[in-house]
Amino acid sequence: MEKSTFFKLYYPGAVLCERETQIPALATLAQAAIESSWGEKAPGNNFFGIKADKSWKGKRQTLRTREVFSDNDRKKHIFPDVHSVTQFKDDKGKVKYEWIVNDYFRAYDTVAEGFSDHGKFFHDNPRYAMALQAKTPYEFADAVAAAGYATGPGYAKLWKDVMSGLKEFLPGQKK
Repeated sequence: MEKSTFFKLYYPGAVLCERETQIPALATLAQAAIESSWGEKAPGNNFFGIKADKSWKGKRQTLRTREVFSDNDRKKHIFPDVHSVTQFKDDKGKVKYEWIVNDYFRAYDTVAEGFSDHGKFFHDNPRYAMALQAKTPYEFADAVAAAGYATGPGYAKLWKDVMSGLKEFLPGQKK
């Protein structure tokens, strides 16, 4: 989907989420773009790739995903199915492992429900307390990534780059 179309469709939901949770709408929208491939992959209206751990009481779905870990410990990293594990070196020369697995993810009846739960997710998890103190959407992205939201390298940079690309569509911005 085109950036402008994605923005028009989902920015209102991000603004509503910001009103409810004080999480910057730009950060929410950019993360939705990353996690859903610009709205192309949002099964169960889960635009954020939020997993359904044991505490989740709502609907869930099993999806294939990619995880990156610094070890290959199958007792520590438990998934319903492991399809492959591949060793590689990151950009700093450290050995990492890419796991292709099935895991449980949250599912929602509507897009609005998914966006709302995204904000609630950060407020309900103490590990994101520092992120909630962020003064800008960019600081929020750095803090969320530092708290371990995504296992992939470079997540915060990608998130901030997407935010920068979306800023042109914000109300009051020159085209």
